[in-house]
Amino acid sequence: GIGGMESALKLGDMGYKVLLVEKEASVGGKMILLSKVFPTLDCASCISTPKMASTIHHPNIEAMTYGRVDQIRTAADGHPFGAYVAQPQGAPRGALVVVQEIFGVNSHIRSVCDGYAADGYLALAPALFDRIEPRVDLGYTPEDIERGRALKAKASLDHALADIEAARAAVASSGKVGMVGYCWGGYVAWMSASRLPGFACAVPYYGGGMLEASGERPRCPVLAHFGEQDSMIPVEGVRRFASAHPEAQVLIYPANH
Repeated sequence: GIGGMESALKLGDMGYKVLLVEKEASVGGKMILLSKVFPTLDCASCISTPKMASTIHHPNIEAMTYGRVDQIRTAADGHPFGAYVAQPQGAPRGALVVVQEIFGVNSHIRSVCDGYAADGYLALAPALFDRIEPRVDLGYTPEDIERGRALKAKASLDHALADIEAARAAVASSGKVGMVGYCWGGYVAWMSASRLPGFACAVPYYGGGMLEASGERPRCPVLAHFGEQDSMIPVEGVRRFASAHPEAQVLIYPANH
């Protein structure tokens, strides 16, 4: 946004090298995109203030944009669903499918995608609740938790796996495709690793439901993370899960959910 660009300009004037990253949908992102299309255009003058244009062309500031919303169609049944996509700067080192919690593709999931994009990976988070309710973006209040649980109760694992497969296919041209998931998304990541081909690895975090799905056998390397103080996922069950799956790496931390 404007504040970020002003801060970048101040640091650049002080001699610091600055990497300015803007969401494409933001005002700053639109400035960056316009400046790439029209290098001599004072792009800020048509959006905000002329001063901001100097940020784009400052010798100490490198500007990039990433983050957009795409629509993907599931091959199995033609279902169209949304996905948040974070683009790396330059050629991707590979790709990641980021699987949501029960709160939809919210700010946390989008920030995870942005972080992996900053590390050089193409990251895509499919909106798995779009079959039930489009554009779910919840917070973490008690009301949000109740609504998220209700949405999860309506979600079908088969549909989720079909959408995950479509998401993997959408980024497959970027190289090896890994997967990371959180809470319900951790469970979906585990089931995807076990039932879907084509993933290079899967990293579930505190996957609710994984213990009950211990009979599954993953087709790719798995690195699973759990908290020993997690009241929703008993640590003794996690240890039994780890013993049943010596092929997976299961890490337990002194932490909660």
